[in-house]
Amino acid sequence: MNKLLEFNLLWRYSSLSLLNVSNGHNLTKYNCFQSRYLAIDQSKSNLDSNQIVLPEPPKRSSNVFALFIKDCFKRLPADMPVKEKFSIAGKEWRQMSDEDKEPYLKLGSEEFIKYKTAMNEYLKSLSASEMDQYKKNKKNAVKNRNRQRIKSKLRELKYPKRNLSSYIFFVRSKLKEKYPDGHYPAVKSTEHIEFAKKCAENWRKMTAEEREPFEKQSEEDKKRYFEELEQWKLDLAKPENEDKFRQLERLSRKMEVANLTAEKAKLHAERQRKVAAKIIKKHMLKKSKASKKLAKTKAKTKSVKSKKD
Repeated sequence: MNKLLEFNLLWRYSSLSLLNVSNGHNLTKYNCFQSRYLAIDQSKSNLDSNQIVLPEPPKRSSNVFALFIKDCFKRLPADMPVKEKFSIAGKEWRQMSDEDKEPYLKLGSEEFIKYKTAMNEYLKSLSASEMDQYKKNKKNAVKNRNRQRIKSKLRELKYPKRNLSSYIFFVRSKLKEKYPDGHYPAVKSTEHIEFAKKCAENWRKMTAEEREPFEKQSEEDKKRYFEELEQWKLDLAKPENEDKFRQLERLSRKMEVANLTAEKAKLHAERQRKVAAKIIKKHMLKKSKASKKLAKTKAKTKSVKSKKD
């Protein structure tokens, strides 16, 4: 494994806000009370109000296996656990012949053609501004999907819980004071908003001396996080984690591409094509040299045989 690549990748992940993943401890109970979260929610609502509401697109067609599962589930008992149903369906599908799968393949193909036709009509019906919004939504969906995949992979690899700020430790203490039973108000409820505002206001009024205990807790947690992160890097370099690392690497590249602007994306695609062309050219040249060498060897062998004769 390329160590430089590995460390660059890991540090890129360590800076993601998505990595506020806790092991058995729900941080959203605390994070949602930060004043900055209220600002983010407000900006999101403003952004949503500026967005164009698109008409509902056609429902995507089901793949062949999904069609078989739907049919299979009808035959199985309703009270059977879903996991068991999937296991049975998967086993049946693997044992089926191509002839038995043919009806599902045919139905899947028909559904896909219907979907593509409906989708083409839908895209034609969109105005220029709606089409721009549709492209943005599609790009954001790709980003979110990749973020979730990265999150999932990092959970598998037991990425350490991110360190918390001094403000979060302050909010925690206030939460324990006001809600000792642990039953916190619903997010965005009136009580939640009022509590968040009060916490932010109290924090701003606090002196450096009053903030010191929370700053100390934050520093200790930061130290803990970086110690665990160093150990995590060493664990990731183990041979058994090689495949997972490669998956993270691929997802990271996808995220980088998704974050590119249209102009940069075009330049990136052009660079990729040039790199691919160089690789193909190098491969063809190598193949040509090998062919010529083989032809020379054959001609030499033939010449030696003819002389002997």
